[in-house]
Amino acid sequence: MKANDQFLYHESGACFFSMTFQIHFFYELSYRIKQQAAARGICHCNINDESKTVEYRVDLKTDIIERPYSRGNELLFASEYPAIPAQRIEIRNHIIHKMPYKTPIAYDWRIFIEEGARNAMSIPVMQKLMRRQLIHDEFNRPIDVPIKVSGLLINWH
Repeated sequence: MKANDQFLYHESGACFFSMTFQIHFFYELSYRIKQQAAARGICHCNINDESKTVEYRVDLKTDIIERPYSRGNELLFASEYPAIPAQRIEIRNHIIHKMPYKTPIAYDWRIFIEEGARNAMSIPVMQKLMRRQLIHDEFNRPIDVPIKVSGLLINWH
C-alpha cells in the first residue's frame, strides 16, 4: 500500500480511507424540554470487490444519555416520561451507504470516492441512523425517545 494525502491505495487499485466525525443531537427529557448530547465516531470507506461496491461503514459512541422519571399535565393531555438510566448508544461497523462502481475504472476514482463520502456523511443519513437506535428504560425495555440530529462536524483530514 502507498499513501497519497488521506487515501491509501492497495496494489489492486482499491482505495481505503477513514474520517472522524462528531454528531450533535437532542433527545426528549419531557414535554417541550430537550437535552443536547453528542456522538463521536469514525467512518471507513471499504471496497467490496465481489459485489463491485464501495461501502461506507461507521463506528460511533454517544455521550451518556439519561433522564429522570417525569409526569406532566399539559392542557388536554397527561404525559409520562419513563426514566432512562445512564447509557450510551454504540454502533459498530454499520453500513450507512453503498454505491456500485463500474469496471474498468476509466474515471476519476478519487472524486468518485469523495462524492460517495459526502452522500454518506450527511445530517439526513445520520438522523436515519440515530432514529433506529434503541434506548432502554430502567427495566431494560426499549422505549421511544425522539432524537433529532442538529449538527455534523467532519474531519476530512
